[in-house]
Amino acid sequence: MIPEGLLNYLPSFRTLFDEINKLFEGKDSHEIFELAMKMTVDDDYLKSLITPWSYQVYQNLPKTIQVQVINDRALQGPFRVSQIETEKLLAHLVGIELEKRKKSGEYKSSFGPVCHYFGYQGRTAMPTTFDCSLGTAVGFGAGCLIEQRFSGHVVSIRNTTLPAENWRIGGVPILALLESAPKLGFGYRKLVVPANEVDLNGPIYQKFKQLQRYWEVVDHYSNPGPTQFYDPDHKNDLTASIKL
Repeated sequence: MIPEGLLNYLPSFRTLFDEINKLFEGKDSHEIFELAMKMTVDDDYLKSLITPWSYQVYQNLPKTIQVQVINDRALQGPFRVSQIETEKLLAHLVGIELEKRKKSGEYKSSFGPVCHYFGYQGRTAMPTTFDCSLGTAVGFGAGCLIEQRFSGHVVSIRNTTLPAENWRIGGVPILALLESAPKLGFGYRKLVVPANEVDLNGPIYQKFKQLQRYWEVVDHYSNPGPTQFYDPDHKNDLTASIKL
């Protein structure tokens, strides 16, 4: 299992990322695209822009990873190391090392890695009744919006703490959800849906703090596993955050 942020903790890669990031600071979207294209196709041009040690790190990367380092960061703003397929990079490097060992007689087996991204599978489980009802309601709402020719809207479900028959389905214009935010490192602003930050004074966090103090003195640990759809005792359970 490889954490997606691994490369951020390797000094040579961190230096490479910082140097390439600086090349795109203060440029508009057209300039970013042009620079990224030139850096991708003209190796000598890129070599003239970064330090020799960073260029050496870049040269040792597979071509697909080189493209991700330049283009994904250029098209999506500040460099996001999560966009690099770290598992494929490590599999490539391990393959090179094992090939060297095979030639020297240290390794006699074969190496055929199969990589997979578990970003969502690793944190999901069988749905509860609430999950199924919510998914069905959202799909129904989307169909209604399409039927009534409402474009540029997202489905809104209200009263979800009540039984499903009391839910209210509607639509919210996407523009109502957007805010203008600075594009870090690029000298301009863009419209984004702001993140919903945790309210440290809100009831959900305060409930957590209350339980945290209790857990410090009472051994209350249990791990029954995720709520399952087929569990008759718990399939209708709601999380504490939804109840609050």
